[in-house]
Amino acid sequence: MKKKLFIVGLLICSVVLSSIPLFTANAEETRLTIGIWATNPETREYLQKELFPNFEKQNPGVKIEIQWLDVNKINEQLLAGFAAGTAPDLFQGGISSFPALYGSQGKIMNLDKFTNSWKDKRNFFDSAWRTGIYKGHVYGIPLSFDVRPLWYRKDFFKEAGLNPNSPPQTWDQLLRMATKLTKKEGNKVVRSGFWVPTTSFDSIQSGWFHFIVQNGAPGLLNEDLKSVAFDSPEAIEGIKFYYDLLWKYNVDVLGGVPTAIPTVPVVAGTSAMAYAGSGQTILDMKKYMSSKYEDLGVTLPLKKKKRAAFLGGTILMMNSQTKYPDVAWKLMAYWAKPENIIKYALADNQLPPVKNVGNNPTFNDPRYKVALDTVRYGVPWPPSAHHGEYRMKIVAMSEAIMQNIKPLEQAIKETASEINAVLDGN
Repeated sequence: MKKKLFIVGLLICSVVLSSIPLFTANAEETRLTIGIWATNPETREYLQKELFPNFEKQNPGVKIEIQWLDVNKINEQLLAGFAAGTAPDLFQGGISSFPALYGSQGKIMNLDKFTNSWKDKRNFFDSAWRTGIYKGHVYGIPLSFDVRPLWYRKDFFKEAGLNPNSPPQTWDQLLRMATKLTKKEGNKVVRSGFWVPTTSFDSIQSGWFHFIVQNGAPGLLNEDLKSVAFDSPEAIEGIKFYYDLLWKYNVDVLGGVPTAIPTVPVVAGTSAMAYAGSGQTILDMKKYMSSKYEDLGVTLPLKKKKRAAFLGGTILMMNSQTKYPDVAWKLMAYWAKPENIIKYALADNQLPPVKNVGNNPTFNDPRYKVALDTVRYGVPWPPSAHHGEYRMKIVAMSEAIMQNIKPLEQAIKETASEINAVLDGN
């Protein structure tokens, strides 16, 4: 009898214990938030349906939550999040400037302890790896590049009697060819010889920035980051040349020739030449103008004193207050695997910042080869902790010049004075 009661008791206990979990799902689950600024539907789909779910499968108990960031308000969103204690564990930002801005404030983590022994860092272009460094320490891992060689349309070259295999290499050649390539109906320009954007960041990053660095300026700031460089004689000459392309030589019209499709003018066929993002230009040409794809030409950036071009891109950083630094780093390293970072960059219409792309047939295209070769001539926004304070001042200056709101040298002098006061205040 006692034996039966003992057995019954064991059965009851086993049933009761089996109905009580040893630990709750919440206690086991690690929720990692990540701030993403991608707007491309293909990019979002890759992250939501492939990259992050695959990481979660390989790391049971980890759940990734996405915070979508507005690229035009990203600094405001992030700073508000840091102030409220709700900033994501990981977040994207612009190369060079963001590691400096948030690294100087102690808001992102010094990643040296993770990267010192990380073998995969050898996969990155040296120029790419440097964009995540601030004051000698690693604060971000580059995810993608937006490098801007000179794109042109071979069919328009043939139409104008120019050799489609001999695009311009110098400023003088650009001016001569752009003038010849400009197409008019009466006095109306219906196709620009060279795209001259006059608004927002395009007026800088696809515009005069190329000409100031080709003429010897180090970039927007001097190398010590204590004063601006765009007011030097070399920079002023570069901005003046760009301004004259529009207002003196009339190779484009203010606001650009209207396009029927949402892409860069050289793809839409409203411009014969343009500095434009490589990934977007190639993929949009395939998407919108596939029948003309073989007419898409590309060459290295122009040279005056040297070859140089704008280099943009995105970088991944870690919140210094994250509760899960090891898990966050694991995701960073997973994302940076060549097969993952290449897929991400292509989905985002960008270039991958890694050297070993040879196994991916996409990069057999000679256009990609020229674009990747342009990386070595790339100059990014300066790694300044004051980036958030001065970037819109430069945009305002650019628009004032290119839209004839202020005389060129006056706009440059006034903006230089304002920004130097900011830089000198540190």
